[in-house]
Amino acid sequence: DSQAVSCGRFGGRFLTRHLPLQTVCSIADPFVVWGESPPTTSHIERSLTNDATSHMLVSDRHRWIGERVLTVGSLFSGIGGLELGLERTGGFEVRWQVEINDWCRKVLTKHWPDVPKYGDIRGIEDLPYVDLICGGFPCQPVSLAGKRRAQSDERWLWPDYLRIVRMVRPRYVLVENVPGLLSAGFDDVLGGLAESGYDAEWCCVRASDMGAPHRRERVFIVAYANRVGSDTG
Repeated sequence: DSQAVSCGRFGGRFLTRHLPLQTVCSIADPFVVWGESPPTTSHIERSLTNDATSHMLVSDRHRWIGERVLTVGSLFSGIGGLELGLERTGGFEVRWQVEINDWCRKVLTKHWPDVPKYGDIRGIEDLPYVDLICGGFPCQPVSLAGKRRAQSDERWLWPDYLRIVRMVRPRYVLVENVPGLLSAGFDDVLGGLAESGYDAEWCCVRASDMGAPHRRERVFIVAYANRVGSDTG
């Protein structure tokens, strides 16, 4: 049941919390229940501002509380939607992008002309360190609109995503995918992150929660080094 695990936490005390779909998560406070009304920007800003963690974002005119801007590497970049959102906060700087599609790489080059671009993730053997790796691996293997073969689908590229995470050892990992992932392949994602030294929190967010005129529900997973057996920076 995807609704039962629409938000949760894996790692630490292995606590899982079941929240309704009217939930929006952020890195600062992943378990804020907004009730029937969608969250406003001011709601999210207050939630972020109330967190005392040194590297959390404060969305008040893009102020950043912390020692420095966090560096970002992007996998399955597409045309850079996740990177754009991160950089618009004022707290992140993109250092490299991985995207196999030629047309998408042209778009990325237009908007990030000085950022190194890499092609097929399956052939990458080395990448520079970054604080955060973000990306949404192909959703076709788990989408409700497909056959949902998950790990049996040749387009299941989570193992390559995880391989890059283990190679780079970032402090944070941000994964985006369709909600179908929660009931097909989700154990591989959480298990792989846990084995690699990361705790994870996740939540489903709809575009309509942010004021868009369409639903477009997606699951976002935020993973962070758990300090136990982890050699992250």
